[in-house]
Amino acid sequence: MEEIKIEYYADIKNYFEAAKYFTKSKIKRNIFDKIMEIFVLLIGIFMLTIGNYLLGIIFLVFGIIFMMNIFEKIVTYMYFKMYTAKIGSQKLIISTDKIRYKQKDINSDIDWNYYKGFIETPNTILLLYGKKYYSVIPKDAFSADELEKFILLICKKFPESKYNLNKKEDKQ
Repeated sequence: MEEIKIEYYADIKNYFEAAKYFTKSKIKRNIFDKIMEIFVLLIGIFMLTIGNYLLGIIFLVFGIIFMMNIFEKIVTYMYFKMYTAKIGSQKLIISTDKIRYKQKDINSDIDWNYYKGFIETPNTILLLYGKKYYSVIPKDAFSADELEKFILLICKKFPESKYNLNKKEDKQ
């Protein structure tokens, strides 16, 4: 495979989408989570009914924050503004052996074995590393042909990726 060269600027929309799909893939919201969210809301309502308005409002606000995943969005936004938005142009040179990452004063080669898997979302590709970290690559940085080659490559690199949410027979 010949190298794929892309260049892009980080976009907050891609990071919100990435966080949403990453959370879906890692943390299956179980019944206990839902029960706790409802419990927090009920405590808030109870506090309001007995006249403790301050605690009632605090519990209601936290219940709503957890139910709507607002906390996750705030953390994503803060991370993006503090770090990612300041990076500027990012360049990737992708080969079967490694990914070369270039940005301002950074020039590094990343072996494929550094990554654990990937997640394909409607607008991004997440390359996963560690337990809770990922690189966000926007699909619109690729031409249609390059995107297809890249997806085929990552499907070959991570054939058993439990994070491949879009497994299709024709991609393998």
